[in-house]
Amino acid sequence: MRERLHFEELKEHRGTYIVGYAPPFGDAKFSTLSITFLSLPTPPIREVVEGEIRQWLDRYPVPIMAFAWDSTEEILSEENSYSCVGWLDAVTNKAVLSWDYQDLTAITDKWHAPEDWRSIFADVPVRTGSQMSERGSKQTRERRRQVLWWKILLAIWAVGIPVGLALLEFFGPQWLAVFTLFVALASAWGAFRRLWGLEKVSKREERDAEKKRKMDHYFYHCERNPTGFAALKAENFAKDAEERVRGEAADLLLRKSISTHN
Repeated sequence: MRERLHFEELKEHRGTYIVGYAPPFGDAKFSTLSITFLSLPTPPIREVVEGEIRQWLDRYPVPIMAFAWDSTEEILSEENSYSCVGWLDAVTNKAVLSWDYQDLTAITDKWHAPEDWRSIFADVPVRTGSQMSERGSKQTRERRRQVLWWKILLAIWAVGIPVGLALLEFFGPQWLAVFTLFVALASAWGAFRRLWGLEKVSKREERDAEKKRKMDHYFYHCERNPTGFAALKAENFAKDAEERVRGEAADLLLRKSISTHN
C-alpha cells in the first residue's frame, strides 16, 4: 500500500499574478496548479495558464490540472472551461494541453504513477501520514489540556470562591462577617443605582450601548432588504478575498527579495 504523503504547496510570484503548485495528494495521479491574477490578465488567460503548465511539467513530469482566479478568488473561464489540463506525451515527451478536463482522466488511467512520489518531488517539503496524525494528536491533546484548565478555573470561580467565602464567614471572626455583609450591601446598592439610572454610565458602557443600537438598526434594514444585504455581504467577501490575495502576494515578494539578497 502506498504511503500517504502531504507535500507542501509551492508558491511563486510572477509580477501580475501568483502561482500555487500542489503535488498529488492521496490516490490522485495529477498535480493541481492555481494561478491567481492580481489585476486583469495581460497576456490573455489562455497564454498564461498554458505557459505555466509547460513550465511546471518541465520541472516535475506529472500530469497537471490548472485553474485561474481573479484577485477576489472568483474562478475564471476560457473557452467555456474552468480548467486546463496538461501532461507529457509518452512518445515525444512534449507537453500536451487540453481545456477539456475529461482528457486528463483518460491519461491518468494509463499513466503509471511512481510507488513513492518523493522520487519526483525530492526538493519539496513533505510530511508522511503518520507524521500528520501525530501532529493532529498533539494538537488535540493540547486543546484538551487548555479546556481542562479553563474548567478548573471556572470551577474555582463559580464554586471554590463562594464556598471559601461562606466558610470564612461562618468560621471566621466577627469582623469578617461584618465586612462580607458590607460588600454584599454595596454590591446591591450599585445594582439599585444602575437599575434606576442613578449611576453615571462609563465610556465603555456608552460604546457598548451605541454598538448594540447600530447592530439593531442594521439588522432591521437587512431584514427589510435581504437581497441588498446578500449583495453587500458578497461585496465584503470579495474585498476580504482581494486583501488576502494581495497580502499573500506581498509576502511572496518579500521572501523573494530576501532570498535574492542572500
